[in-house]
Amino acid sequence: MPWLRALIVVLSLTAGALAFTPQVEAGPRKEARASKQEARYRKRETRRLVELTEAYWRAVRWGDRALMGLSIQDPGRRALFMTETTTTSYRAAEVVQVLVDGPISVDEYDEPILVAFVIIRVEAWGADQLVVEQQVLYQRWIRDRSGWWVAPGDELGHPYENVDL
Repeated sequence: MPWLRALIVVLSLTAGALAFTPQVEAGPRKEARASKQEARYRKRETRRLVELTEAYWRAVRWGDRALMGLSIQDPGRRALFMTETTTTSYRAAEVVQVLVDGPISVDEYDEPILVAFVIIRVEAWGADQLVVEQQVLYQRWIRDRSGWWVAPGDELGHPYENVDL
């Protein structure tokens, strides 16, 4: 029965070719799908962070330390920050740009940990000043499993001239 043996060989080669073809085509598609998912994730996280930083700087503008404290992750640092007094008064604060970078690593649950730089334009004056000054500040935010948090030491931002993005 040589014809049966030939049929088995042809069928096995055809089945092997059919099994191999989708894997070749799925590679680029899978990469494109993963790239689109990452872009959607980054866009969603950027949108969340914009909303959060706008609320945060609105609280800074009105001097609402309790609301600002909600964005500080460490309870000890939050308590210290909420009891500090500042001599600076803010007339306006506007989020200019949010740059989400990362993921820099993943946590124990395989969730990405992101870092973002937020650029803010503020109008402020000190207790001993009579002139409103405009400043451009930057602030770092960190995203972990529980949400976005102001990076320690960045609660009121840093002058933008000193940043190395």
